[in-house]
Amino acid sequence: MVFFRHGILALAAILFFVALPAMADNAKQSCASDIRFEGVSSISINSLGWLAIPKSISAAEGSVVFWPFDTESQPVQAEWSALAIVLANSGDIGANSVGGIIWVKKTKISGVKIDLISRPAASVTFSFDKDNTNCREGVKFELTNSSEVKFGGRTVGKIN
Repeated sequence: MVFFRHGILALAAILFFVALPAMADNAKQSCASDIRFEGVSSISINSLGWLAIPKSISAAEGSVVFWPFDTESQPVQAEWSALAIVLANSGDIGANSVGGIIWVKKTKISGVKIDLISRPAASVTFSFDKDNTNCREGVKFELTNSSEVKFGGRTVGKIN
């Protein structure tokens, strides 16, 4: 009987420590699921009229521009609100830019924090406090040294 109790406790402890990393990964995934990137090749005149003052950061490989929507005129799609237009470019004449719209769940948009960073590559990181539980997950839009443009670690384009 004593062995049975200790065996069950040992098994429960093992299962807890095996499941803990998976639970942490799920928490990170749920944080990132509140923000997404939609690649676009053109923006309407109306959308340009809804934008606020842009911010940019430069590095050797080029620049990243963060152009937020005015908080009173953000485009909306179902449960998503448009936070900003982001753009990566080399600054060279004739080079292609890669950009799009950053969408955030409507319920989270007021708590988004923005950090522009120039090293090791030009980037803008979006982070927020999900459901006031200190679940902070930084999601990065960046221009890498190899001219790739990434969002959340996934390649979304390349500057030529």
